[in-house]
Amino acid sequence: MNGENGGGKNCCSGPVPGPGTILCWALVFLLLSGCAFPPFARLNSNLRAMKETSYLTGTVTQRSREQPRVIVALYEGSDQGGELITSTSVETVGYFAFTVPRGGEYCLAAFEDRNGNGFYEPGEPSAVACGEERVKIPKDTRIVRLDLALDPLQQLPKLLAKQIAIAVPDEKNCIHVAFGEIAELSDPKFSPEYGKKGLWAPFDFLAEAGIGVYFLEPYDQQKMPVLFINGAGGCPRDWAYFIDNLDRSRFQPWFFFYPSGERLGNLANVLNDIIRQLQQRYGFSGLYVTAHSMGGLIGRDFILKQLVGGAPLAHWFISLSTPWSGLESAKLGVTFAPAAVPCWYDIQAGSPYLDELFQRRLAPEVASFLLFSYRGDRNPLSENNDGIVTLKSQLRWEAQADSVKIYGFNQDHDTILVNRDVFDAFMLILDGTEMGGVARK
Repeated sequence: MNGENGGGKNCCSGPVPGPGTILCWALVFLLLSGCAFPPFARLNSNLRAMKETSYLTGTVTQRSREQPRVIVALYEGSDQGGELITSTSVETVGYFAFTVPRGGEYCLAAFEDRNGNGFYEPGEPSAVACGEERVKIPKDTRIVRLDLALDPLQQLPKLLAKQIAIAVPDEKNCIHVAFGEIAELSDPKFSPEYGKKGLWAPFDFLAEAGIGVYFLEPYDQQKMPVLFINGAGGCPRDWAYFIDNLDRSRFQPWFFFYPSGERLGNLANVLNDIIRQLQQRYGFSGLYVTAHSMGGLIGRDFILKQLVGGAPLAHWFISLSTPWSGLESAKLGVTFAPAAVPCWYDIQAGSPYLDELFQRRLAPEVASFLLFSYRGDRNPLSENNDGIVTLKSQLRWEAQADSVKIYGFNQDHDTILVNRDVFDAFMLILDGTEMGGVARK
């Protein structure tokens, strides 16, 4: 085990501002220099790109037991073929995601690359969505979904097949989505720099790094999955202290890697899709969801979305320092900043998104544990806080009502992730000793 405080603040603190600190300092710089603050310039560029671009996503269903690699092509044209925009290969889960200009009409095609040569050959199961089935992207729509089912009787247009064969795969216009890829915390994309980029430049983040759930080791059915979700401006390395001390013989850590500047409902939808796909692949019966700060909002939303499709896979939900009633600083950002990070609309105090999160209670089979921090500034004119989030926000009564147990710690918003007492409470929950037959009413 590591020492008492694990060596200081988390990776997105110290020299690199923490998630809440970034927001507060952004507002200070805004008053001092207006639009000259570099993150706002980058944010404005990303917001323009987001207004002009939609995400075309979907899955490809295969009949083959072998489940070979599938090539998915995006093109403009007709049933006979057309101009290839881009193509990508998808593995076992068959999930694809493209970026396309809004207001256009596009065709999709997919085929099983049975011999792995990268181009279509007659007889390989395929699918085509074109003609009357072409994908139309409304100018006011950000995400369009179309699922494809491969058919051994379907033939790809000859012109399209030829273009795919001669095209050099460059993955442009493609969003990489990770479904349990194995990585290391030292991976550059898990760094504080990418954490900041995910907040201030979510469009660039998606294009460069993608989104998804990562493993630190191959899946092991004998170990319980623990899904970690960082907060705004955070990164997977925020959980380094927890990972260093986690009993890896019993638990396997997973991470949700995402652009934290995005709207939270969209992020929860993506997480739900990924976890459902992983469950179909591996058959696990449950997982722990552990989330810090804004990540707790995504975690609750994700669990509620699971309830719509059936029983939740997340039977345990542990939140740390989560702004359940939002942040006044985000509200100031939405009101006065030259550009607003999309997630600010959701985490601002009194937002419809926050109210919607508590229109339904968590299912009785979901054991929720609320961990809060209270070592903040001592300004007598300020509400009690942890330096970023007020206690009033962390202790929203509905969040308390949904909790099996509540723990308070004399830590600030960042050090709660590197404190031994906090980790011991976390392990007590994972060990199941806090359940004690207590059921939430």
